[in-house]
Amino acid sequence: LVQASNVQRGAGIYLEAWTEPNDDYPKNSRVHKPAHGAIDFGGELLEIDWHGDEQELVIHAVEYTGAASKQSKDLPFCELRIPRTSIEKYAKEAQAGDGGGAGTRAFEMRPLRRADAYSRRFRFQGMLPSFIMASVISKIGAEQGLYIPTQAELGDLQ
Repeated sequence: LVQASNVQRGAGIYLEAWTEPNDDYPKNSRVHKPAHGAIDFGGELLEIDWHGDEQELVIHAVEYTGAASKQSKDLPFCELRIPRTSIEKYAKEAQAGDGGGAGTRAFEMRPLRRADAYSRRFRFQGMLPSFIMASVISKIGAEQGLYIPTQAELGDLQ
């Protein structure tokens, strides 16, 4: 990571990267504050596991809210998707190159729709079987004196 330019966020931003299909948590950069104009990432590295069955690399620029231990409150505002064929091409260039610039690229991120940004909050739900999550949430809710409706009950309410 080298630099982001034309950033229009006040509190700060960080980058979040993962591969699709996703079976692990994303990798995050440090939070860079304040987020105005150009941001120097200082050559920060994000190591992404690549096993060969991935379809693409996804990178989100995420607005930092500062909410203590509530990363789910941070919403992405831009996205970049790089297909597998391009990643493999850049990796070959980097291996064959003689300097630090081989295989590097500059990309323009596209804005995310608000609905897509909000879907980020639910991205880890598929990592655990739903019956386990439902029982954990129900148990925690019961311990706190809260009633947590089931999916069927929520469907009836809608």
